Amino acid sequence: MAHAPEIDEADVPEADEEPEPPKAPVPTRTPPAKPDFVTAAFGVKSPIVPAKPQQPEKPKVDVSGVAVGSAVAHAKFGIGKVIELNRGYVTVRFEQGEKRFIFPDAFEFGFLKAQ
Repeated sequence: MAHAPEIDEADVPEADEEPEPPKAPVPTRTPPAKPDFVTAAFGVKSPIVPAKPQQPEKPKVDVSGVAVGSAVAHAKFGIGKVIELNRGYVTVRFEQGEKRFIFPDAFEFGFLKAQ
């Protein structure tokens, strides 16, 4: 004769008992991204250098017309006159006094504009 499975009374809800609400799903952890080399997992830099993103080259400013005696403009100091141009620097005399700038960077980054 087949034996019927026993039912534990604690497993059967009573008629006036509310069933337990379903539990919120446990968030699963995503595995960390696989390092490209075993050394990366230990904090050692990868021997492969990632490609640098191509940055659009800013247009070069024509500074061929800048010479001693030429006029330049600065946003704060106004119009000035180049009084010296040597060793990567340009010195300009403004009304407030003389100022020295890195040449040609001051023109390329927009600090000075040739007049």
